[in-house]
Amino acid sequence: MSLIRNLQFLPKVLLLDEITSALDDVNKRNVNEIVHDYAREQNIGVLWVTHDANEITHADDVITLKPQGGKMQEANRGRA
Repeated sequence: MSLIRNLQFLPKVLLLDEITSALDDVNKRNVNEIVHDYAREQNIGVLWVTHDANEITHADDVITLKPQGGKMQEANRGRA
């Protein structure tokens, strides 16, 4: 609900930290689709923090942080 409440301020970027961690797979997919569609319609960026790689299938860019602090970046442009 806090996500919906904060959308009234018309943000340019959404920071979503483990937003679906307590949801089952069906509801995770529903939230993912809703956020993806909203971001496209409103032309806003989304920083999606998750431990579940299945949640970022619509991502244009993916940055994976490794436990020891090294980072790897994957460019997935055009998949969204």
